[in-house]
Amino acid sequence: KMEPGSLGSKFEDRENPVQQHFIAMTDIAGAKPAPPTPQMFGNAGLEHMKKYGTTKEHLAKIAHKNHKHSVNNPNSQFRDEYSLDQILASKKVMGPLT
Repeated sequence: KMEPGSLGSKFEDRENPVQQHFIAMTDIAGAKPAPPTPQMFGNAGLEHMKKYGTTKEHLAKIAHKNHKHSVNNPNSQFRDEYSLDQILASKKVMGPLT
């Protein structure tokens, strides 16, 4: 069952498994002045765009679909719905992420 709110670490007794991914990402793309999670997802988006020709419009359509579904999920962290135009016009967080 999905817990409400942001995801937290459940690995108090060992290294977080994401740590190795973060090290590899910074080796490839360098560390940016942004929180780690947006860096990981933003760099993944940039890599996907480069590798497959994905556009910011493709990613915005995914975000639009996700926001439409989150409205009906009481455990969703964000339950606001946004139009495709709002998503495309919103401020960038990291890479293609808005």
